[in-house]
Amino acid sequence: MMKSLYSLSVYLLVALVPLLAGTRLEAQSCLELRIQEQQSRLQITGQGRPVLSQLRITQADQDFKKIYQTLESNESLGQSFTARLNRLGAEILGPFQAEIQGAECVLFVLPPGRIYYMLDLLPLGSKPLYLQKPVAYALQSIHSRKQPVFSARSSALILRDPDTDPENGAGQAAKMYRQARLHKMKGTPVDVLDGARADILLLSAHGGVTVPWEKDGDEDDDSLDWNDDEITAAELEESSFKLLYLDSCQMGISHDMISAATETGASYYMAPVISNEAGNSSTKSIVYFFRALASGQSPLSALFQTRRQIYNEFKGKKAAHILYYYSFPFRLYLLR
Repeated sequence: MMKSLYSLSVYLLVALVPLLAGTRLEAQSCLELRIQEQQSRLQITGQGRPVLSQLRITQADQDFKKIYQTLESNESLGQSFTARLNRLGAEILGPFQAEIQGAECVLFVLPPGRIYYMLDLLPLGSKPLYLQKPVAYALQSIHSRKQPVFSARSSALILRDPDTDPENGAGQAAKMYRQARLHKMKGTPVDVLDGARADILLLSAHGGVTVPWEKDGDEDDDSLDWNDDEITAAELEESSFKLLYLDSCQMGISHDMISAATETGASYYMAPVISNEAGNSSTKSIVYFFRALASGQSPLSALFQTRRQIYNEFKGKKAAHILYYYSFPFRLYLLR
């Protein structure tokens, strides 16, 4: 009997090796594509090779602004939307098609003022890049060669507003981690974050972000609503997390929050770039992502798997703009 169990264990281990391959994808495995302005035009640099696009930077800004506004409105997509994506895909991804296809993952490095560029939505061939490759973003060069590893033993601080998480995805995620602390919003003060230490912060709450083209220097800081208070970048300053996951509208384009996460020593920041759904697809995002993370997958792999799984669940059942609304919003930033 013992011999049979041993043989079965060996068989399962061998069988699982191909399935586990690639789950530890990190920044050093990715093709880095850097977006810059050069001679008033858009320049893309990959593997030390700069490509100066024919696209003027002002036109690129306008195109990505329209793409952002279209997705944020969650309205049906017209032919002009598809044509714009195809044109930008040819200009930005086209010159590096072979390199992208041969890469394990793609890392886009953006200047902060162009944080709203949705580069992983652009098509490579017939499908958006985010459905073909693991993708991450950065606002500066990534120097760290060693990234934290997550598992079911990782510690987690989980804060939940039932209004934004009506199906209790946060509670489901808490059950996956042995050292998870779950707090509902009611009765939990903002200062729960003061000096907080954990591998993971999962925070679900309503949020507000001023988009880059509307900032004038006098705007209030981006913030999340918490009871009668607000959680701003300042509330994160004294905390320490390795990964921050904000289930909060548009926090994926909040330079304030990303900078605060970087200053506190975090390695990863993840949040939706547009307004995301309360429940349903957002619940699936939480559950699928943290299940993959608890199994030992890297955040890069976990997000890729999550997006594809949600897309495939609704493909053929929902219109294109709903498919994007469900599967696309969350973005992963590498911070160091």
